[in-house]
Amino acid sequence: GNMSSALFQEIREKRGYAYTVYSSLAPFTDTGLFGMYVATSPKQVGECLVLMREQIDKLMATPIDENDLRIAKNSVKSAVLMGSDSMETRMYALAKSELFYERQVSDEEICKMVDQVTALDIWRVARELFGRDRWLIVALGEMKKADLKKFLRKK
Repeated sequence: GNMSSALFQEIREKRGYAYTVYSSLAPFTDTGLFGMYVATSPKQVGECLVLMREQIDKLMATPIDENDLRIAKNSVKSAVLMGSDSMETRMYALAKSELFYERQVSDEEICKMVDQVTALDIWRVARELFGRDRWLIVALGEMKKADLKKFLRKK
């Protein structure tokens, strides 16, 4: 979800297809939403969709390498620790802590939980969550059916 993410690197930095590229997560106790966003021109929609699908496919195919896992963990831990500086973010974190754990969880405890995540954990969750039967595409602006078919095609 940041500038070092594979999605950002592939679509924006390497190819220059979009200015804004990111993923987001909205977790709840019983469900949630993982999203990917790209703001691009109509002529780049199809290629961006294919690149987004390829990133999903990579996560589902094999566990991420240890270096990428380390970078992701450091990014998450940095966000947790820096979030403590903002009153709004701190209050949101306290509320989430109560909802998910029914107690206050310290930043240090969250960082320890992040450190315990393995590449196999991510691979298992990716395979569970990113199955094609769970995809929903929302497009604002011009989009061709052919672009959508490129995204949905099997490898």
